Order: sequence, then structure tokens, then C-alpha cells
Amino acid sequence: MVVKNKQQYLNAIEAELSNGTPPSKIARKLYLSYPTFAFIDNEDLEFEIKDAISSKLAIPITSIQVAGSAKIGLSLHKKTDFDPSFSDLDIAIIDNNLFNAYLETAYRNSRGYSDGTKFKNQNNPPGFSIFKTILKNKGISKHGLV
Repeated sequence: MVVKNKQQYLNAIEAELSNGTPPSKIARKLYLSYPTFAFIDNEDLEFEIKDAISSKLAIPITSIQVAGSAKIGLSLHKKTDFDPSFSDLDIAIIDNNLFNAYLETAYRNSRGYSDGTKFKNQNNPPGFSIFKTILKNKGISKHGLV
């Protein structure tokens, strides 16, 4: 798909929904295989950002995905357009080895999840209980929580 505007993403979503495609498959298709709206005609910048992250975290570049409004040109949650001068760039890292490394660090630093003093959360101080809830319910971790 050659994408030139965000309406093409919305049309693709509508077409998939009308064909009965499950939302989870639509999301995987859009976010993992469609081009990134924020980098249309500037694919080299996307590569440079992903390459820097890949080098810093020692993960394959294929483990790095752009998400949020930068990916499709608008936020489906907030109903706001992506604005390159204002919007943030949401990055998702999908890498088992990195996830396990952070999980092991959290386990070690918290003495088997029994000591929550190493956890931080700037917006809602019991970061430790938030981490345990996320881990238990979703099996994911947010970078910077530990």
C-alpha cells in the first residue's frame, strides 16, 4: 500500500471491518506492515531513529515499531491528528531477549519482587504495585519503571 494521507489508513480500517476482519488482525496489519505516516517521504529519518535505538539497546531493528498517531496520522484514542511539530513519537519494542533482561533486572533489584523501593512512578507512587499488576495481567513492562 502506498500511503499519502491518513484517510487511507481510515479507509483500510473501515474496509477490513466491513469484511469481518477481527480488530486484532487489523491492528497487526496496520501497525506492523503498513508504512509509517510520520515518515512518508522521509524514510531515511525513520531508519536513523530505529537504527539508533537498535544500537543503543542491542536489538534487531525489526524489533522496533512506530506506534500511536505517528503510525497512521491520527490518534484513534484521542481523536487528534499527528502534528510533527507537537506530537510525540511513540515507539514499541517487541523483543523477547530485552523483555527477559528487564524482567531479570526487576526480579534481582526487588529481591524476588519482595522489595518495591527500587521502583518509581512519577505520576502515581506505588510504582511497584503497578509493575506487578502489569506483569500479572498483561505480561508487559514499561521502560523506566525500574
